[in-house]
Amino acid sequence: MSDIIGIVSKTTKDDFLRILRDVYHLKNDEFVISESDEQYKAEINVSRDIPGVFRIKISDDVMRAYLSLYPPVNQGKKVNIEEIYSELEALGIKTGLKRESIKESITIAEFGNIVENVKIAVGVEPIDGKDAKLVKHYEEKIEKKEIKYNEKVDYRDITNIINVKEGELLITKRPPTKGVPGVTVKGVEISPKEGKDIEITILEGVREENFKYFAEIDGYVDFKNNKLAVYPLYKVKDVDYRVGNINFNGTVYVTGDVLYGFRIEAKKDVIVDGICDDCTIVAGERIEIKGGIKGKGKNLFKAKKEFVGGYIEEANIYCEGDIYIKKYSYNSNIYSKGKVWAVENRGVIAGGYVQAYSEIECMTLGARGVSNFTVRVGEDYTFEATLGEKEEYLEKINQALEKAGEALSKVDLKSQAIVSNPKIIKLLEYKRDLLIKRDEIVKDIEQLRNKMRYKKPKIRVKDVVYEGTVIQMYDRKLKIKERLESVLFFLEPKYEDIGWISLKEVDDFEQ
Repeated sequence: MSDIIGIVSKTTKDDFLRILRDVYHLKNDEFVISESDEQYKAEINVSRDIPGVFRIKISDDVMRAYLSLYPPVNQGKKVNIEEIYSELEALGIKTGLKRESIKESITIAEFGNIVENVKIAVGVEPIDGKDAKLVKHYEEKIEKKEIKYNEKVDYRDITNIINVKEGELLITKRPPTKGVPGVTVKGVEISPKEGKDIEITILEGVREENFKYFAEIDGYVDFKNNKLAVYPLYKVKDVDYRVGNINFNGTVYVTGDVLYGFRIEAKKDVIVDGICDDCTIVAGERIEIKGGIKGKGKNLFKAKKEFVGGYIEEANIYCEGDIYIKKYSYNSNIYSKGKVWAVENRGVIAGGYVQAYSEIECMTLGARGVSNFTVRVGEDYTFEATLGEKEEYLEKINQALEKAGEALSKVDLKSQAIVSNPKIIKLLEYKRDLLIKRDEIVKDIEQLRNKMRYKKPKIRVKDVVYEGTVIQMYDRKLKIKERLESVLFFLEPKYEDIGWISLKEVDDFEQ
């Protein structure tokens, strides 16, 4: 008897020969192989009946099961689906069964075709957990400028300070996930890999709430090696090209020097242990320069509450509080909305221009050969710009009144016909409005002058006042023509003129 068996799986001729010999146990003279359309078939010439068989193979990781079906020869027994399921149960395969694939394989075998390694069960792969992730809510200000051909770049503007405010959200941590377990074709659970966590160590100035990290204070963020802090004080050695300009919403502490052309702006204090070249320092509270300022007039120092300096040379200082000079001030422009003190060490103030609101006190005022050095006390320098604007406006009003008066002087205002003329009516109304505005601005100027003036301005010089120094209180000036020692200058209240007495008589005077 003869029978024909084909194979539908992609295979080689050698593999087909192996199946015929190893599975069907046929000898070489019991079959003839033919090939058509890349499919192998075998004509089997044996008198015996060979039953159909099946094999189930499980992958090494137990995640897949494969079915191979070998149809019977002649009148051999066919494989039925119940046998396959029975074997699957015996092997413990119960997850992810592909029943349609089993059924299709049986059908193919019934048509005399061999089916090998058909996937009939698939396990569920575990889903590994995700690693923790950090989301930064602050902008990292590492500014690098793209330099174009022939373009000038100020490298002083390069900075990496990250300013934050109290309560500001800094970082959100998305915690790691555990993942989803998998299961083999035998129903055994496979544990996933859990995501890796990121441990954030809080150093200072930060609070954590439900994986969110907030700034507890105003300051700058420092986040390195998963250590998080907000510091209220920004400390550097020197302000140079390695550091760049500084703009910080806390206190800046420079242990060294501030070089030429650099700028520091701080919401609170600026403290410099060393020396400041011609630079710009602006502080929301106080400035303290322990060394000194060695400038050439191309600088600016502005403080809201207080300024303290060692020695001061050719500097421009503005302070809305008191100014303390520890050593001396030469050829500097100094403006204080409070007092100016220079009573330690040499305590010299000489050259430039000095203005304080209430009082100036120093050891030595002026120097030999320094003339027209003005020291002014009694008026708030911050009001001067406003006063100047109002006085300029008053001058314009007066000029307009003068022109209106000239125009009206050329007509007979006693004539009813002229007075009834619409143009004349409009001109008269215009003059009346100008007079009202003039009265208002004169009143404003008077109020401003009273407000900007300190009632009892004083200048105390404990050692020497040199000739050539100009003492100014309000609009009164007194030029010192000869050297004076240990004196108090004051505004004589009755005549509003500048007077002076020896400091030895001050106690009696002030009583």
